[in-house]
Amino acid sequence: GNRIELFHGVTRDHHFASPAGAPRFVTGPLGLGHAVLLVPDIDAALGFWCGTLGFRLSDYVAFGPKQGVWFLHCNPRHHSIALLHVGPVSALHHVLFELPEIDDVGRAHDRAVSAGLPITTSLGRHRNDGMFSFYVKSPVGFDVEIGCHGVLVDEHWTPNRFVEGDVWGHKGLLEAVAGGEKS
Repeated sequence: GNRIELFHGVTRDHHFASPAGAPRFVTGPLGLGHAVLLVPDIDAALGFWCGTLGFRLSDYVAFGPKQGVWFLHCNPRHHSIALLHVGPVSALHHVLFELPEIDDVGRAHDRAVSAGLPITTSLGRHRNDGMFSFYVKSPVGFDVEIGCHGVLVDEHWTPNRFVEGDVWGHKGLLEAVAGGEKS
């Protein structure tokens, strides 16, 4: 399984300043970004995240019978956790860091390409949360998604069921997800 540490109330008196000149991340009341977990038992995972911790369903993307991604929120961010179930795999698929603007994402993409980092998923836009992003392989094996302009939800949000994950782009993502890769 994956060990998870939960905490509350940590604040800083100054903003992060990147030595690469990158802007701040979109955090504050929205939290870090999101994490997507590969889970072997979707019912147990939903019971924990929704039943025990009180997260609520934002959306669901179906890949097949009882296979898909369940997007969960605990604040206005469309999802802080997503549960990816494609088989008996337990792992961290990816984490997202949100930047304020499209140009910030483009500059991050340029830096990743210039550094020779493996881009695992091309630039694109997700259908359910509107996130414009790309994915890069981290040195420890999971992906890092860098994106901007994710949808915000409120208590009146109605969950949607999708059968497609992207409006455009994100080449490589569906193959990795449908195959249950750890990224």
